[in-house]
Amino acid sequence: MAQRIWQLGLVGIVMFCMLLVAAQQSNDSGEILFPASAGDSVYIRTRDGTRIIIDAGNDAPTLLSLLAHHQPLFATGVADILILTHPGVAWQGGRAALIQRGVREVWVLDAQRDEMAEACRQPLYQCRMVAHGTTFSHDGLTLRIIDPHAIRIDWAGGAVLVAHSADVLPDSGDWPTDGIRVVSMPWAMPPPRELLARIAPTHIIYRSGQRRDAPARLSYAQRRVGGEHLLHRDIDGTINIHLADPAQVWRETTE
Repeated sequence: MAQRIWQLGLVGIVMFCMLLVAAQQSNDSGEILFPASAGDSVYIRTRDGTRIIIDAGNDAPTLLSLLAHHQPLFATGVADILILTHPGVAWQGGRAALIQRGVREVWVLDAQRDEMAEACRQPLYQCRMVAHGTTFSHDGLTLRIIDPHAIRIDWAGGAVLVAHSADVLPDSGDWPTDGIRVVSMPWAMPPPRELLARIAPTHIIYRSGQRRDAPARLSYAQRRVGGEHLLHRDIDGTINIHLADPAQVWRETTE
């Protein structure tokens, strides 16, 4: 009798957990995070809990803490896919920490191909060399490799261009007229006004990065192209985009 009660209790717990996961997914459209940690990184979680990290930054403790806070229920490891867009130890200091804690696949863009050739021989994860023009669609989200080191993310609520190491912002094609249009680019890059005017971004997310030869800082007023919102991760903290339709953009700090 006791064993029967124990079995029924276990079944009840499993069913409760399944309902909890279903409720979580139905009320959560996923998110894109731009962490306020050293170096560059972007965290994407789709509605079904798939986790994609673009670059690893150079501040493993801060990045890992943020990932733990946004970990989907019952998920293992820290990411399903880690995408590396550009070379340099200073920009990838968190890479080893992420891989050590569990990454299923590592995708390497053309700009990282030579540096990652040896690392891709490790048996800890699957490694894919991802060429310019590759498209990956999953759970309503589409990633397109539009440049040897740049990625565009599209979903029903908008689009995001991630160009961490760009000296010249790549032309990413047509942009949606509805929803948000977000460009993430280095602060050191002078704003390419003609290209940005064609994109008509609703938000531009800046990052100072770790360049020692950064030019003189322009003010926000000098950088603004139209009526877009300008955000800087070193000032505004972690930026969160809810992958809803319409999408919402939040910053960690408040006025």
